[in-house]
This record gives sequence, C-alpha cells and structure tokens, in this order.
Amino acid sequence: MTNSYFTPGSVTKGTLARASSINAQLTAIGSAFDKVPPQLELEQNRVAYAADTLGRYG
Repeated sequence: MTNSYFTPGSVTKGTLARASSINAQLTAIGSAFDKVPPQLELEQNRVAYAADTLGRYG
C-alpha cells in the first residue's frame, strides 16, 4: 500500500529476489521510519494529522 511514508516496489510471484532489490526495499523502509514523528510528540498530541479523503478509516 502506497502512503506518505513508504511506496513498496513491485514483486513478481515466482521470480528470484535480487539482493539489490531487497536492499533497496530495506533502505526505503528505514527511510519511512525516519519520517514517523517522535514518541514524545505523539504522546503530547503535537502531531498534525491530515484527513483521510478515501474514507477507509471512518
């Protein structure tokens, strides 16, 4: 699922996983975690959230 934190790469069933592709995915996941607000800001409700315009969550 694409979101503002992470955009997954394409995976084709039945193909070999290349080390370069796996490393790129792991790097992207690590970068996504860098974008997550710090725990203290979350606990103090200091994080601005955007409305979900797709209506999936409410």
